[in-house]
Amino acid sequence: MASTKLTMSVTVTDGTKETVHKDVTVIMADMARWDITRPREQWAKSEDAPVLYSMVLAYFALVRTGKIPADTKVHAFLDTVVSVDMNEDEEAAEFPAK
Repeated sequence: MASTKLTMSVTVTDGTKETVHKDVTVIMADMARWDITRPREQWAKSEDAPVLYSMVLAYFALVRTGKIPADTKVHAFLDTVVSVDMNEDEEAAEFPAK
């Protein structure tokens, strides 16, 4: 399995202004939290709901890094998301692990 570093830019709004969080790094802990939360919330699998998956990964990464308050509820966060642009690390994509 190739090792990839997943980064994203996340734009959120409070209804009056937009805030862009650039270079948000998603780590395995964020993905594991998705795996734990998804069945509890009765959400579809990531391949069936890629938009929700990217938004929730963004949420977990932003909470973990302190870019949004830890007491922010995931459903409240989802209501603020304008966009999530996910990008694989260029070096990892160019030189995949063998």
